[in-house]
Amino acid sequence: MTESENLSRIRSTAARDQCRRLLEQIKGWDKNLHIQCFSKKEHFTFIVKGLRVAEINLDPRGFVLTLRKNILNQGYTSVHQDTMDFLYEGQINPPVSEADLRAHFISEAKNLIELRKNNIIGYREKWLHSLLIEKMQNGGLSGTDLQFLYYEASAGKIKRENKNRYARMYIDILAKERQSKALVIVEVKNDNEDLNAVLFDSSNGKSLSKSLYVDWFVRYRELIKPRIAQLGWDANIENLKFIIAAPDADFKNSSLDMDIVNNIKSLGCEVEALHLNNDWKKTEEVYVVKTDKL
Repeated sequence: MTESENLSRIRSTAARDQCRRLLEQIKGWDKNLHIQCFSKKEHFTFIVKGLRVAEINLDPRGFVLTLRKNILNQGYTSVHQDTMDFLYEGQINPPVSEADLRAHFISEAKNLIELRKNNIIGYREKWLHSLLIEKMQNGGLSGTDLQFLYYEASAGKIKRENKNRYARMYIDILAKERQSKALVIVEVKNDNEDLNAVLFDSSNGKSLSKSLYVDWFVRYRELIKPRIAQLGWDANIENLKFIIAAPDADFKNSSLDMDIVNNIKSLGCEVEALHLNNDWKKTEEVYVVKTDKL
């Protein structure tokens, strides 16, 4: 959802203005902190290098600000989070001062950036997502013509093994090509050891081909078109592209399942590989080494 659509859910004018000001404050802070704000369905989430540091959950009365403190699990590559919730209902004195809010974001951004520099924590695929999105948002990812549209975009539902339950499918990054206007599904792998992992989703307990993402767009194309127009994306769903982004590897001679690739292509969707630099974890810089049409 867009920022304005989310804000419109708050009925209280005072609380809505309060939320808008808070978003403007956070987005206006030092870009070197690498804070990313994403407008999701009925909430906003704030991420630094792949991990959440805060979120805003919306309610007709106002909104709840959740501050998340990421704490390293000693001896592991994971973190646990201490959370604090604050209810905003347009009150004159907000529950968190601007100074305290800023201090939290600065502290968490520095904390996570330091953990990343020392390569202590995992979640590396999420980290790579953030780096790629940041590049797309700030002038583009060199070697491509991609413009970021949405993070973890929903692409329909799949049945779990329990047939009465469903799980949503989420695309890593949804983008568009500036020149061609092609709508682009970007699936990311943080290493080149098992490129087939980028073509499968095991969230429902069994491996499902990511070609289902493309199939969903093709099947519901006419229903999706109006929403793309509402969002002002200026993207052409008739021109679909599927991109595999991973550290530099010999895609064509790898164990990549070409049957899945060909299945995606049979749906009228181009398939391309982006070879990323191998040292991205050390440098925290990501760029495209070369591209391949598969």
